[in-house]
Amino acid sequence: MNYSNKSFFVFARKSSLAVALTGVIVAANVLGGSAGASSMTESAQAKLTGRRIVECSISTGNLCNELDKKNQLSARVQLNHAYSDIENICLVTTFGKKNSKALSPNEEISFNGAYGALNVSSDPQTQRTLCFNNESHSDFVASFKDGEELLTVSSNAGKFQIRSIEVQVTGSRI
Repeated sequence: MNYSNKSFFVFARKSSLAVALTGVIVAANVLGGSAGASSMTESAQAKLTGRRIVECSISTGNLCNELDKKNQLSARVQLNHAYSDIENICLVTTFGKKNSKALSPNEEISFNGAYGALNVSSDPQTQRTLCFNNESHSDFVASFKDGEELLTVSSNAGKFQIRSIEVQVTGSRI
């Protein structure tokens, strides 16, 4: 996947502390190049349960802080292997095809209430890839080491449909 000259916005939130990064990726090879000889990349589709449409019903511009049934779905990830070390995790989220169900401008998706992205472009997105490396997101990445994880997907702003989530893991298998 070519990430050249793509605008991005990524956030990580722990408790009440929020950290945000914005900018332009000049060039990145997310899943290759830096991986060691024993590293492998594995992909798995997450099994989605609950509502496929998540929505933050707050219209005041504040983030949704409370998860309710309208604002979350579960995604169970079952990989084929356990890992001794994981270099990065990528979540490829496919949204609804119609503009009203895609990730629209200023809408924000969150994973496990702490990691996600805001659509800062002027166009709706039908697919979004978020990658987390071990250096900056070690707790999130480590949660996949046993080969399974239950993700909570929610909206911090807006309403959109989740059609699928593909999880790509690069690391050393046990």
